[in-house]
Amino acid sequence: MKIKTSTLEKTPNQKVPENKIALSLTEVTERFDEELKRRYWAENALLDLLPDLEKSATSYELVMAIKSHAIVTKHQIDRLLHVFDELEWHASGSRYEIMENLMDTARKSLEAKSGFKRDEAIVNSCKRIMQHEIAIYEKLLAYSRILEKDLAADYILKAIREEKTAHMVLSEIELKSIYSA
Repeated sequence: MKIKTSTLEKTPNQKVPENKIALSLTEVTERFDEELKRRYWAENALLDLLPDLEKSATSYELVMAIKSHAIVTKHQIDRLLHVFDELEWHASGSRYEIMENLMDTARKSLEAKSGFKRDEAIVNSCKRIMQHEIAIYEKLLAYSRILEKDLAADYILKAIREEKTAHMVLSEIELKSIYSA
């Protein structure tokens, strides 16, 4: 059975528009597995990075946002483990360049001058990481729905909501008002 990524099924005589890719359930499963492994690696790598960002931040609001996100990240790792269990797959991580580059940028932000500049660099780096995480989780959600893995979809949807909330919290931190007071 072939499916289109934008809809659930394709009938044998139906043509796939040129901008759509038809995938078999096996291909969707393989992509889901690979993205899940990447996400698992990324969440663990992020959990290692967050304490460094927290120690380097000077704004109380930013420190608290990072601490909060570390707790959320631990929960997301636990949920990813549950997804692996539900699918009866071995939980393992798979590095990938995009997330490594985003985390390297976050590490470089620690080199900025202490205070506003560094906090601003940390906020921007964290927001870019979260935007990427949201996009990957949304892709995982689509795959889990196509594969009719409802429990996995529920866990992934929770992660999306948490990432969006964390992104909003970072967006609401008014560094200029903190440093101009």
